[in-house]
Amino acid sequence: MRIKKIFGVLFLCFFYFTALAQQGGISINTNNTSLEKIFSQLEAEHNYLFSFKKEDIENIRVSINAEKKDIHSLLTELLINTRLEFEIVGDNYIILKKSKKPDPRSVIPSYTDHSPGNYINELCGSVVDSFTQQPLAYASIYFKKTNRGNYALPDGSFKFSSDLQKNDTVVVSYAGYKEKYFPADIFFKKPCPKIQLNYYDFGDDFIVVTDYLTDGIDLGDNGAATILRPNRIGVLPGQAEPDIFTTIQFLPGINSSRGESSNFNVRGGAADQNLLLWEGIPIYHASHYFGMISAFNPYIIDKIKIYRGGFGPEYGGRASSVIDMESADSDLKESSFGAGVNFLNAYTHGQVAAPNNNLTFVYSLRRSISDMWRSPTFENITNRNLQGFVNIPPPSPNGQNIPRVSDAFNFVDSHFKLAAQVSSKDKISGSFFYTVNDFDDRIVNPNREQEQLDILDLKSNGGSIKWERNWSERFTSEVLAVSTLYDYDYSYEINELESSPSSNRFGHKFNTLKERHLNFSNTYRFKNNHRINFGYQFINYDVFYDINHQKGNRTLESQRRDVNSNTNALYGEFSSSQEQRTGIDVGIRVNRFEKRNKNYASPRLRLWHNLSDDWRLQFNAGKHYQFVSQLVEFKGDILGIETPIWVMANDKSVPVLDATQYQLGLIYHKKAWVVDLQFFAKETSGLTSLATGFDPSPRNFDIGTASSRGVDLLVKKRWKDVRVWASYSLSKTEYNFPTFMTDSFFPSPFDQRHVFNLASQLNIGDFQCSLGFSLASGTPYSVMNDINKGEDAQGDELFLPVYANFNDQNLPLQHHLDASFLYNFRSKKDKKFKAVVGISFFNIYDQENLYSREYFIDNPPGGGLNDVKISIDDQSSLGFTPNAVVRLEW
Repeated sequence: MRIKKIFGVLFLCFFYFTALAQQGGISINTNNTSLEKIFSQLEAEHNYLFSFKKEDIENIRVSINAEKKDIHSLLTELLINTRLEFEIVGDNYIILKKSKKPDPRSVIPSYTDHSPGNYINELCGSVVDSFTQQPLAYASIYFKKTNRGNYALPDGSFKFSSDLQKNDTVVVSYAGYKEKYFPADIFFKKPCPKIQLNYYDFGDDFIVVTDYLTDGIDLGDNGAATILRPNRIGVLPGQAEPDIFTTIQFLPGINSSRGESSNFNVRGGAADQNLLLWEGIPIYHASHYFGMISAFNPYIIDKIKIYRGGFGPEYGGRASSVIDMESADSDLKESSFGAGVNFLNAYTHGQVAAPNNNLTFVYSLRRSISDMWRSPTFENITNRNLQGFVNIPPPSPNGQNIPRVSDAFNFVDSHFKLAAQVSSKDKISGSFFYTVNDFDDRIVNPNREQEQLDILDLKSNGGSIKWERNWSERFTSEVLAVSTLYDYDYSYEINELESSPSSNRFGHKFNTLKERHLNFSNTYRFKNNHRINFGYQFINYDVFYDINHQKGNRTLESQRRDVNSNTNALYGEFSSSQEQRTGIDVGIRVNRFEKRNKNYASPRLRLWHNLSDDWRLQFNAGKHYQFVSQLVEFKGDILGIETPIWVMANDKSVPVLDATQYQLGLIYHKKAWVVDLQFFAKETSGLTSLATGFDPSPRNFDIGTASSRGVDLLVKKRWKDVRVWASYSLSKTEYNFPTFMTDSFFPSPFDQRHVFNLASQLNIGDFQCSLGFSLASGTPYSVMNDINKGEDAQGDELFLPVYANFNDQNLPLQHHLDASFLYNFRSKKDKKFKAVVGISFFNIYDQENLYSREYFIDNPPGGGLNDVKISIDDQSSLGFTPNAVVRLEW
């Protein structure tokens, strides 16, 4: 209750704080100043990087008085009479080139010697971005024959005197966009038309793939990363609001066979092999309610870099992938705020820009509403999660054996970031997050004559402080200090209602992981835009776990370990200029892991070649080590929560994970088409049998390897208001454990050979809708085919399962159809204010998708040997699940 009151007060404080915020932007007031000096000022004060030929800007001097402009508007106004055009790549990389188009004149006088109907006295229309429909201020409109014309106004409209004839051609152009040629006839047939321009590509040597799936998802780092911007994505199938980790799973090669948000697998890697970062802080628990709800408010996440493989040496400690999340920085242009409620939680968030545009404060507060209203969405998630807690038999004719369940679940998450540009060369930022999950239940099962009690308390928090320094226009440094904590505490009781206390069971599982970082990184950019990146990282791991299971006075299992170790890492990387037709990134990371007193070298390589304007070939290879990982502590016939625990590699039972990855890809991007074909291979060693999810009664740690092979394909097409994409993954992940008595090669527990997704998105004004269909192979499972009778160490009767080959059967296909609808109600008086109403439907036709099949020995109370039987516990993902949202933005 105390936490609830604290967050209630914080909600009110932040609502009050948002009323005091003001907007920001880039302001420049200069007279007769060289372009080179202005570019240097923008680089120093706003962290932009300009690429140009010096001879192109020599002797060009401009005067400008701009107040609180965004970078695109500022450059458009700055270069309007310079015969230069620009392109903004990523966040801050700006390319300038000389324009090859004719110079439009100011105003053309009307001719009066034409016959009526053969010429236009006045030319008018508007120019907009074909993606966003936003006006393109100062676009140029001129006639091909005479090279005479004019510019559009700030709202994109144009209207000027004309001598346009029916046999003329009109050219419309704008910096950063492809110019268009129109026959004059279009202006005769449709006065004042709306002209839409598409994004511009600068020749053979540079390919930028924007609009990868939908707005807000594109490619970066030469195609090695996928960049996701949640605020620009729009509505996606089955989501009333964007869930960060569910959205990531629209990318081929990323999926969750269990239908969970955060516990996803990337190209055959286990979920714990994904490095999740927010502002440089490692996240060890990124979800609520057993993986079903992302623990991040998407509206404060500005950018996410997703590496499905081929990440650079600055990233370490994980063997599979990197998900790197960032919130708005000190160069935030304007303040924005929001508050809303859906069927699961209520929230408020804001991004506050100071008036002088050098201070930014970002915050988010979310809280579950299940204690006030148990919505249909929450009930569906609860029913899905409780499948693993109790084996529910079919109801008897008189309905007497139906289990009685009472439960309570609450979560809170909060995120804060403060960033300041303290000087023209220095930037400081601090970030903090806090997450809590509380769960308890009581299950009375008359059929098994049992009462079960579960209590779970899970906390995760962390913070970071970062200092960035621009020593010069080419050399930058960064110091980052990080601390994060994962704290998991679970206890249970299973009481036999009609038996003696010696038959009752008790258990406790406690796990903490503390990680502290000190990172020092440096980047130097050469004049030809080649780059070197190098640094040092110190990491301290402190991992503790205590597992205890008892039956009466007997201990069934007891494990306890407390491990502390340091890792020192040096890394360096050379990256050739992205403007080159052929390029290379090559680097190495060397880890010194003190627990093993051993060095681990991780080389990384990335190559790319632009075959043409539209085709790019790329190759990635890298070696990765992981020193902390998750072990699944199996419950056997003990019913309860089955949550993995984090452990650290040691010199005996838990090895260091070692993964080698290869990736070969081909990207095609032309007009509204995107095709991305990726082949991958991954070899991983250092797995333990407790981490594989198939052994029902493990005794010792068995060491094994994993091998993954596959191909990911994405095909995407965009029309004016419609986007359609299809993704397909064909993969095979196989384990090898030589110490097993049966066949040592078998499929991994999350191996899904085929995963297919088809989705569409329609945007018409303020209305958005999305429809999607997913189809995937069933996951493997092992069949229990017999029971052996034995005795335990105390001489009590014991029944032991007998399994067939590991994971040699597959569950049925998984498939579901999803839809979402969203409408924005905008204020005519205040353009920033809007109300958003949305509704989504997941698994519209209520398909039962099994994600797990477990066998257990059913020994009913008071039964004899002949009453013991093999029973099956099937667990399925969400059925038909609605959700809705009401959100205010200002």
